[in-house]
Amino acid sequence: MSASGEGCALCGRERELQPRFGLHICGECNAGDFSAGLDPDWGASLRSERSEEVDPKHYESALVCVLSIELELPRPSPCVMRLVPERGGHKLVKLFKKELQVGDKAFDDAVYIADEHREATTDLLGREGVREAILVLLHEQFARLEFQADRLHFQARHRGAFDPQALGMMTAMVALGRHLDRLAVA
Repeated sequence: MSASGEGCALCGRERELQPRFGLHICGECNAGDFSAGLDPDWGASLRSERSEEVDPKHYESALVCVLSIELELPRPSPCVMRLVPERGGHKLVKLFKKELQVGDKAFDDAVYIADEHREATTDLLGREGVREAILVLLHEQFARLEFQADRLHFQARHRGAFDPQALGMMTAMVALGRHLDRLAVA
């Protein structure tokens, strides 16, 4: 149990907590083990799916692992946006459309943000733990994170077997949902 008597920000259980993604999280949630479920008082639900596909551009032996994670939110999201790893083409888009910059150079250089609610997006991305979680999710070149009105959706494609980082991705996704929910009720 934590010294303050608080429960885990993700599952709600009173256990030994450690800071991660700007929240206090138990060891099980930190390891991506959500088998006991999310905090029932929160009301969010989590689904994930891993599949393998043959890359049509390469030989039949070239498998692509696809990881999808979806977190249904208990309240409407104050942010609607799409985040992807920033690539060369995004630099061209920025010549014609002003992209939100959060003032964290590493984050701003790594993530392209297409947002619809600038003020709420700025508030959310101003939190260091949120940016940390997003960077964990978008470390794959072919990844996308969407903040929709009622859910967060993440998908990553990786040639070959997906590394164990997928567990960290689950924790990052749930932490983002918790931050988003706290912003919605603030």
